[in-house]
Amino acid sequence: MTTHAGRLAIVLAHEQWELEQASYDISAGRATAKRCAETAGVLERLARELRDYAATLAFGGHPPTAVDLDEPRERGEPG
Repeated sequence: MTTHAGRLAIVLAHEQWELEQASYDISAGRATAKRCAETAGVLERLARELRDYAATLAFGGHPPTAVDLDEPRERGEPG
């Protein structure tokens, strides 16, 4: 496994447990606003991680080149 894939696998396994706990709390009526917000954060983090990994796969296992659109370029530079 690559480092990125290994890290993603660990994050997914850990967050699976967190999501299961949240589902039990929600179904039992024990969920709090804080717990729901934390669970939403977990889902957002997982979505980011999965998108990053998908981009890596799309670029042949290498992270895509980042482009900073706010960085000024010199005249004549491609862009």
